[in-house]
Amino acid sequence: MGVLQSTTEFASFSANLVYALYHDGDLIVFTDDFHVIRINGTTAATVWTKTVPYQITASLVNQFTPPDLNRLDGTYMFREPDAYNFTDLDTGLTTSIATSGSVGKVIYDDQSNLSVTTSQFIAQPLRTLFNASADGDLRRLDALLSDLFVHGGGYDPDQILTINIDDMIQGAVFDVTAGVRDVARSIADPYSFAIFERAGQIVCKRAFSDVIDAVISSAGDIADMP
Repeated sequence: MGVLQSTTEFASFSANLVYALYHDGDLIVFTDDFHVIRINGTTAATVWTKTVPYQITASLVNQFTPPDLNRLDGTYMFREPDAYNFTDLDTGLTTSIATSGSVGKVIYDDQSNLSVTTSQFIAQPLRTLFNASADGDLRRLDALLSDLFVHGGGYDPDQILTINIDDMIQGAVFDVTAGVRDVARSIADPYSFAIFERAGQIVCKRAFSDVIDAVISSAGDIADMP
């Protein structure tokens, strides 16, 4: 039913909490008086209390990203207009690096490989997901399709266009003796995208609704499906 039946006090603080995150089984708490406190996740005992040179604003004011999108290999990053602050979550010590106030705000979380960026030039935050697979098992599907046509079929890179295809795909070895278009069509069905020609380009496109976009333009599109 989602009804809160009871609560248990885990730890108490003399100042209001504004931010909290988990680290190695412990709770890292930021308060509204320039302090960060590490609480033992089992006993609730205070491991350490450190002063930080920045003040995290209340959650209703700081609506940019959740706290867990600020982790860098055991480090919490907080961006101010004139500095980047890096707080070691093991020791509580902070290193601050001054920067120009005109630099856009960047948050990168190495545990999810997610980057969020804003600047004075774009109104909305830009989110980027990095492919951190180091063993070659996964790669971007749009890059695979481009390489398939370019290196397997002899097309020029500017002849291949991929639209709204951001999947990751398992690495594979393709036999292109039957034709790169046949190989691409075998990939198109399970990944729900259409293949057609437009103005001399091979277009691989998925609709934003995750439904195959098989609508052919009246301006000269040529269907590539049987």
